[in-house]
Amino acid sequence: MEQLTAFLKRFGRRSGARYWVGPRPEARAKALPRAIASMVGYPTSVDGWTDRYDLQQIDRETAAQVLAFAATESMAYGQHGSPREGHRKLASAALESFNGDAVFLTNTADWIKGGSVTWSVTLTDATFETGLIAYDAANALIYWVEEED
Repeated sequence: MEQLTAFLKRFGRRSGARYWVGPRPEARAKALPRAIASMVGYPTSVDGWTDRYDLQQIDRETAAQVLAFAATESMAYGQHGSPREGHRKLASAALESFNGDAVFLTNTADWIKGGSVTWSVTLTDATFETGLIAYDAANALIYWVEEED
């Protein structure tokens, strides 16, 4: 968890960012993303967020790209899905803190891969939001960013 902690220390001060890393909360599998999100006070959306969620499960490589993008790029004015290679490598190293059975979830995988700007789920009332929820058998993480234009 050392590399993950260092990454969060460096990029966690970003305006609009909320993050938490710690022991995996005890929750049913369907409720686990919400339990992790609640560690930083989400959901804040007026509609709330039920156990039925539409977060997209992504692979570790895409998770590193999402994390690097969320930590360093503007959603309103940035180059969608194109974080600097150095930032992606730092994010990739940070995610090595999670075991091979880790699950990575986001609301913007299609956008990161070059698709249209859409969110599969919103945790906030912000104009733009993205982030990563990750967990393995022992640990969990949320790194989420809200932005207005």
